[in-house]
Amino acid sequence: MLIIFVLFVSEFLYIVNSHKINIISAYYLHQAQGAVKRNNTQQAIDSISRAAQIQMKSTVNKYPDYIPQNYNTSIIIPDTPRELADSYSLYIKSINLFKILQSYGGDIAPVIYTLGVLSYKNGGPQLTPGFFQTAVYLNPDLSHFNIELANYFLTIGDEKACLLALDYCSKFKLPSTHCGQYLDNNYHWKVPDEIGFLANPIEEHYQGN
Repeated sequence: MLIIFVLFVSEFLYIVNSHKINIISAYYLHQAQGAVKRNNTQQAIDSISRAAQIQMKSTVNKYPDYIPQNYNTSIIIPDTPRELADSYSLYIKSINLFKILQSYGGDIAPVIYTLGVLSYKNGGPQLTPGFFQTAVYLNPDLSHFNIELANYFLTIGDEKACLLALDYCSKFKLPSTHCGQYLDNNYHWKVPDEIGFLANPIEEHYQGN
């Protein structure tokens, strides 16, 4: 009986350790859901930012030369428009925590990205690049986040920042081709897409992982 108990505990600890990031991400997202129920939008964003900060440690270890170790994921949302707060609240309440627990590495990059899109469309466009940049650093191997960031800068007419975002993207093998296509087409002709135009491909990508 003792041997069986020891084996059970060992297996339980292995599962917990191997899914630690997933559990942490789900915990902070649960905290965020509780915060929006109390109408505390900033606290909800703080909880999500905390999850991103913890998750980013693994990305920094993987790409120490490309992810700033002192990058701060915090987003301050002073004087949040009611429309924006409501959009945050509805989205955060809808997040499937079980799906986060099952995801690879508890990746919440799509959550952060969606908050950036909502910000732009609901009265907080100045918050969008911060959310998009965090999504990029959480998963730089996915071209979509890089392109959405570059597209944001092209939309506001900051061509230099757009080029910097695309240059950063080119340093990663998998997304470089996609980002190169955006450079040749959208940037070259100075024609940005709508903010959030890659939302469906991003969702499909994460559904398949």
